[in-house]
Amino acid sequence: MFGYVRPFIPELKVCENEIYRAIYCGLCKQLGRSYSQLSRLMLRYDIVFLVLFSLGLSEENVEFKKQNCLLHPLKKELCLEKCSSLEKAADISIIFAYFKFIDNVRDEKFFKRFISNLSLLTFKNMFQKAAKSQSEISNIIENFMDNQINLENSQKKSIDQACDPTAKCLGLVAQTLSNNPKKQKILYRIGYMTGRYIYILDALDDINKDFKSKAFNPFLQKNAELNAEKKSKIFENALLSLNFSIAQLAESFEKLQIEKYKSIIKNIIYFGLRSAIKKVFEKHGQPLALFLNCCCESKNS
Repeated sequence: MFGYVRPFIPELKVCENEIYRAIYCGLCKQLGRSYSQLSRLMLRYDIVFLVLFSLGLSEENVEFKKQNCLLHPLKKELCLEKCSSLEKAADISIIFAYFKFIDNVRDEKFFKRFISNLSLLTFKNMFQKAAKSQSEISNIIENFMDNQINLENSQKKSIDQACDPTAKCLGLVAQTLSNNPKKQKILYRIGYMTGRYIYILDALDDINKDFKSKAFNPFLQKNAELNAEKKSKIFENALLSLNFSIAQLAESFEKLQIEKYKSIIKNIIYFGLRSAIKKVFEKHGQPLALFLNCCCESKNS
């Protein structure tokens, strides 16, 4: 789930890639500063995506400096210095992680449930600190969890209904990146479509695992078989929804008229998201021709 919203490196300029990595490393270091070294494991690409928007909209002066890190102890790497955007993103990362552990306790089997319960104990104090700092966002994510559970326990199975809680959650979180009502409306749409994209692609990626474990998946009907023909049809239909999400996300981004880090954000939207789709399709043995044809249809529509 966390690796679907990232740049497509071959289409990034060297300096753009260096800046992106510096922001990624900056968030990683901020997690360590605000919480603990263990919390750095909670780093998520979708949160880095939000940081790019936060930095792009902010008038705060930020600095990049070369620093050492645990992964590169002998070589200094460019890193974004402490700033309000990173502090907020670190809080959001911890809140998301804590509620994800709660979800795992409910869904996973014994060993993973044990690990998740242990993680809840480990992260409890961190969560309380993050929730105090970002009470609005904590409430948003908690409500999202409740809505998602209720939906999965109901008879609603359409993909639009299934992805709505996740999409709304990220939309409301993204909305908090600005105090301007007009920009808030656009940011909500950006977050909503990003959440929608993540949920759909994650459901596709987990389809085999969920079929075997009989876990909830919006693409699977109860007690139905998952043969090759049906799976191909599921992927084909899901791709239309994914392309729609990307198109709506791109349209909203252009309306935001953001200039700082624009080229990096555009790379993620126009190349990175489609690259992630391609990897999931290839992983599940879906023909590359299907992917290309559906993309062409989406562009021409």
